[in-house]
Amino acid sequence: MGDPRKHHYVPVVYQKRFVNEAGLLWVYDRVNRSFAERHPSVICCEKDLYALKPEGAPKDQRVESLALAQVDGDCATGVRSLISPLTGVPGHYVRSLVSYFVGLQYSRLPSMREFVTTMWKRGIKERMRLMAVNEGRMQSVINRYERNTGDTEGVSAESMVETVRRNLLEVVITETPFLKNIFDMAKIVADSFIGASWQIFRAPVGTGFVLCDAPVAVVPPRGIRHIGFHVPGTVTYVPLSRAVCLRAIRQVRQRLQYSYVDSHAVELVNQNIAASSDRFIMAPSRHELEIVVAQSGCEVPYETQRATFQRYQQTDDGSLEVVTTNPRNYFYLPDGRIP
Repeated sequence: MGDPRKHHYVPVVYQKRFVNEAGLLWVYDRVNRSFAERHPSVICCEKDLYALKPEGAPKDQRVESLALAQVDGDCATGVRSLISPLTGVPGHYVRSLVSYFVGLQYSRLPSMREFVTTMWKRGIKERMRLMAVNEGRMQSVINRYERNTGDTEGVSAESMVETVRRNLLEVVITETPFLKNIFDMAKIVADSFIGASWQIFRAPVGTGFVLCDAPVAVVPPRGIRHIGFHVPGTVTYVPLSRAVCLRAIRQVRQRLQYSYVDSHAVELVNQNIAASSDRFIMAPSRHELEIVVAQSGCEVPYETQRATFQRYQQTDDGSLEVVTTNPRNYFYLPDGRIP
């Protein structure tokens, strides 16, 4: 049995669709700038990533061992049915499983944990700032807390205002917001994805698609700086196996079709997948991986996080928080179209 504390944000069953004849993957680490051949069981995992950590009690692994284990199995069935349909075009149930798989692969990443944690921390700090605008407002907060809980804090409004203004309180975000966001965000993405038009790209013999640690690659139209599933003309790539990649785009008319693509299209798709990575890029051979890393400009990590937070119009009654998704490298056909 594997280590129950080793939680994979790219499931092992998913990675195994890309392995070489030895059952291994070559991995490029953008942080350490190194290549290594590894088994999927040790790639894209983090200890206790999905564990609940109650104070004074053992870590609770049920999100990983029960919830995600069940969902990963169901989604794997959907992906298999989409890759190799046994009876005609897959129906709504298969599309719904694959859509939820895409949603999970978007929401369960360490980079999403950083995003959610930052968002909550900034929100709580802003709420503290508003409570500490003056002693009268702080006193009303203290009074309400004591009334609702029956506890008496024994601190003055004056001291609390001073503590907040001098930034002497440390805000610690637990794992709960991230774990809740995994499933909330997965459903939002799945609901959006299932309404898109899908093309199932099949690579020619001798080529194939690569994988990375953030395999939902969102590519905006050339010249567009806004990033998101609903930006008109945006294409999303999700590699499903070495031979198959899902391409989705929102259009008026929904459709599902299977298409054979040439090696040049596979090359451009792979560059976009690699550029979507946070840290790790994977392929069956080192030679192929070296080419993809070089062509995509992914030798080192991006200088910016996936999202930037900026606060505007800050007053004693509130503020406006703007979250901007930062662009990555994108690759297009010579005429500017997305392959």
